[in-house]
Amino acid sequence: MFEQGLPVSYYEEISELNKEHGVFIVRHRETGKICVKKILSIYNPAVYAALFEHPVSRTPRIYALHEENGRLTVIEEYISGDPLSSVLEICGPFSAADAAACGWMLCCILSDLHAFKPPIIHRDIKPSNVILTEDGSVVLLDRILPRLSTRSSLERPVSRHRSSTASAVLPWRRISTRSAP
Repeated sequence: MFEQGLPVSYYEEISELNKEHGVFIVRHRETGKICVKKILSIYNPAVYAALFEHPVSRTPRIYALHEENGRLTVIEEYISGDPLSSVLEICGPFSAADAAACGWMLCCILSDLHAFKPPIIHRDIKPSNVILTEDGSVVLLDRILPRLSTRSSLERPVSRHRSSTASAVLPWRRISTRSAP
C-alpha cells in the first residue's frame, strides 16, 4: 500500500535522534537531502496515507512510506529549529503577546489537521514537539500517535490558507544572540 514517493532504500542513516523510538537522521543517497526516518510499530495507515497525499502546512512533509512486517517506515522533512521546551528554558516565559502568537500558529496547524474528513487528532502536543524556526514559524512534530476521530475513510481536507505576521516579534528569533544562563 505504501511504496509511494522516493523509496526508503534511497536514504542512508547518518545519526540517531532517538534509537529507542526508532527515529534517525538520514541522507538521500543521490541528492544529499537530510531527512528524518521514523520506524513505527503503532500507526494508522489511513492517517499517513492522507498526510502523504495532502501535506499539512507547518508540519514535516512526508517524502516516502514503506510498510513491511507490521512496521511503517516514514521518511519526512527535517525541520531546523529549536524545540519550544528549550526556548522556554533559555528565554523564560513568553510575553502574553508572544504566547498568543505561538498559540495562534499551533491552532492554525490543528485546524488544518481537523479539516480532514474525519478529523486527524494529534494526541501528543507538548513543548518538545513544537519547533520554533529561525524565520519565526511554528512547526508541529511527532505524528506517531495521530488517529482519526472515527473509523471511516479519510477525504481530502478543506483548503485553509492562513498567514501570521507575528513572527517579527517572537522571542525565538533572538535566541541565537542570547547565551544560556
